[in-house]
Amino acid sequence: MTITSYAQNFEDVILLRALKHVKNGCYVDIGAQDPVGDSVSLAFYEQGWRGLHVEPTPHYAQKIREARPDEVVVEAAIASQEGTITFFEFPDTGLSTGDEIIARQHEAEGFKIRQMHVPCLPLSHILDSLNGRDIHWLKIDVEGMEEQVIDSWSPSTARPWVVLVESTKPNSTEPSFEGWEPKLLALGYEFVYFDGLNRFYTSVECKELKSAFGAGPNYFDHFVLTALSPFCFTLNAEITQLQLEMAHLRQQLTTRTDQVVQLQDALNATQAEAAVQRAEFAQAADAWERTSATLTSDIAAKQQIITSYEIQLKTMSQELDAVYRSSSWRITAPLRSAVTRLKRLRSKKFKSSGSQPSSNSGLNPTDERSLSTLQSGSEIQSPSLASSGGKTAPLSNGPAMSKLIVIDQLDTSAETESVQRIYRQFTRSRKQALENK
Repeated sequence: MTITSYAQNFEDVILLRALKHVKNGCYVDIGAQDPVGDSVSLAFYEQGWRGLHVEPTPHYAQKIREARPDEVVVEAAIASQEGTITFFEFPDTGLSTGDEIIARQHEAEGFKIRQMHVPCLPLSHILDSLNGRDIHWLKIDVEGMEEQVIDSWSPSTARPWVVLVESTKPNSTEPSFEGWEPKLLALGYEFVYFDGLNRFYTSVECKELKSAFGAGPNYFDHFVLTALSPFCFTLNAEITQLQLEMAHLRQQLTTRTDQVVQLQDALNATQAEAAVQRAEFAQAADAWERTSATLTSDIAAKQQIITSYEIQLKTMSQELDAVYRSSSWRITAPLRSAVTRLKRLRSKKFKSSGSQPSSNSGLNPTDERSLSTLQSGSEIQSPSLASSGGKTAPLSNGPAMSKLIVIDQLDTSAETESVQRIYRQFTRSRKQALENK
């Protein structure tokens, strides 16, 4: 089974190796300090063990009570007599002590010191309070007061199976066990192991435990460390750095989250605006389609009208072309030319006389109507026919038109010289056209 080591120097690993066969054992921790950090007892507590803690610092004593409500916590220092002593606390360290000389040395090194008075009692009272119960291990870590603790052991006859005592001066590798080790040996203990910081002793009544000591903590002890272990300093530094980076990333994430919220709001607004624009566009497209259909229909109708006009224009063009190619048009060409010359002569005559010209020079109204009829090629009405019903014969009937009709028409209009001259010219032109034909 793998265990978790919380102790400063693997003290719990060594003790569990020797006492692994004990179930629900008991311990006494003198100078317990924190219930987790550098705790020798926590690994046993997790295995179901229970014990007694002695801690004179009020802060740490309260922490142990809160973390281990089912264990005994004695808030006092250990001394040869019961009463009070001056105690020197160094907050947030394991250097607090009742030895003033050691305390002043720490103060000189820059540690913050706080002096107080705490209750004290001998170790014998602590051991006897367990009423003869087996104590499987006793730890003494009192920062230079180890000898006073051992001196206060008697007259108790309690003999823990294993005793471990911090055996170097505080923050030093210099040994400090010469003064108290003989006294511990005299109580019935044998030295079995030194881990560089603590010396381990077994009771002479528990010789079978000696074989468990010798090798230091190793792979076969099946343990793991916590992040609080000083052996994880590099890992702890990396973890601290990662924690800082994570805090920074969380801050960035919070900022980005705020930005995402803002962008989402903007997106929602844009989508709403786009929806409105799509609706307006759909309406405009529908209106355009209706307009386009109407325009297409109008264009089709107008195209039909244009096509009709084109057909009419083509028909009229063909008819006009037929007129231009007709015999009547060729026969009346000299007459049209004569009329044109007559108009020119009349214009010159009246310009020279200074009088206002009438519609035709030298002609009375009747002559003018006759001349206009001849010029335009329209119908010429015969007087004889007019009296019989007013029917007309068109000039465009060509050569078949009766000469008498024209003569009668002209004779009844006037006996003027100009009309006779026009008639003679028309007659010659018509005769010539007939001969050419």
